Amino acid sequence: MQARLTATSTGTALIPGLVLVGLGVAADLPTMASASLAAVPHERSGMAGGAMNTFRQLGFALGVAVFGSIFTNRLASHHPTTPASAHAAAADAVNHVVTVAGWIALAGAALVLLLVRTARPAWETQPATTTRPAPSPAAHGAV
Repeated sequence: MQARLTATSTGTALIPGLVLVGLGVAADLPTMASASLAAVPHERSGMAGGAMNTFRQLGFALGVAVFGSIFTNRLASHHPTTPASAHAAAADAVNHVVTVAGWIALAGAALVLLLVRTARPAWETQPATTTRPAPSPAAHGAV
């Protein structure tokens, strides 16, 4: 929805795609946090949350770097001579970046569908013991 810019497009042309992206992120982030916390025992939930946030920030940084490089490369491939051709080149570069981002998102979704396990973790399927066994008399030096 965002890869439809032309040289005469205004910023409002991006609004439908940005709304869709916002809805997707709003649906994804709580689910991702819930899944990462459910994948580890309760005692390790802090570690899971930290790892998830670390990789999320890494993804943000890499996304800006990679998509910025794609944008710059695509823009450099054009040689605009007029303001109108410069606008067309920028629109083409943005269209290319959001198209690549969309394909990467679809590939990621396909990988999730293929690789996510469906079995419950062992600590969820085994009953928890609520009482400790009584210590043996030999453990306290009794004969």
